[in-house]
Amino acid sequence: MQRRPIPLLLAALAISACTGQPAPSDRLAEAPASGPPAEMAVPAGQAAMDVQNLPVPDGDTVRYFVRNAEDGQARTLTDFWFGFPFELEGKHYYTGFAWDLSDEGPAGAGLGLSQATFVANPGDTRDPWKLLSAWRVGTVPDVLAPSELDGTRELKSFQTPSGDLLLAVPTVYSRGERRLRDFDLILFDPHLAHARNRQAWRYVGSLHAGQEGNPDCPARRAHPDCDDITGQLSFAMERGQDLPLLQVALTGPAATSKTTQFRYDGQAGQYQRATP
Repeated sequence: MQRRPIPLLLAALAISACTGQPAPSDRLAEAPASGPPAEMAVPAGQAAMDVQNLPVPDGDTVRYFVRNAEDGQARTLTDFWFGFPFELEGKHYYTGFAWDLSDEGPAGAGLGLSQATFVANPGDTRDPWKLLSAWRVGTVPDVLAPSELDGTRELKSFQTPSGDLLLAVPTVYSRGERRLRDFDLILFDPHLAHARNRQAWRYVGSLHAGQEGNPDCPARRAHPDCDDITGQLSFAMERGQDLPLLQVALTGPAATSKTTQFRYDGQAGQYQRATP
């Protein structure tokens, strides 16, 4: 699939993957790490802060550990997606995400996503990042190729009261002639990460968040497929709940002023549209 360049919004997070064979202990990219507060948004062009001057693992290193993950999944072909440096409870982490292109599921079943998560180990100059978890994240439904990062919107994260981290990744995908916007939701449990050989990250749903404008539409044409519509994501805590209520407000010429709410469904393990 031909990809468009990723704008500067995720420049501090996205690290290009290479095609050669990795040497995991040595292959490190000169990209710094940062840590979010309870809620964080990464704006365009913002550089991440150094974590004791430690370069984070590069795309080849991530792909190596993903292909050799001990979760029983065979992966012969992977595609590095992006890297996310963050801090929780005083610990500095780095997670690289990769798509499982070797998945052979039924049409429309979606595409598998995996991760390799590391914790900073500054006292060891030979191995400054210690691998914590390399495991499958889940299957993102209704995608036939790796999702495109949307550099026009912010990547947001939210730390829950229990210490988990919810990551909302802005993505764009094509459906016919339309390019639709989503937020892909991924949840990190640091307790499972430190337990090793566990699913530390889980895919917990996707939220519709508008569409890109169609430059081929005639000027002043009033048609819903032509307008640029962007969904603004916000978090709201609810009494007795660990995961926040998510709210998406659409903005644009054809957008309504209605805000759509999504609530985590523990039985389904996914965010679902909240009923009024």
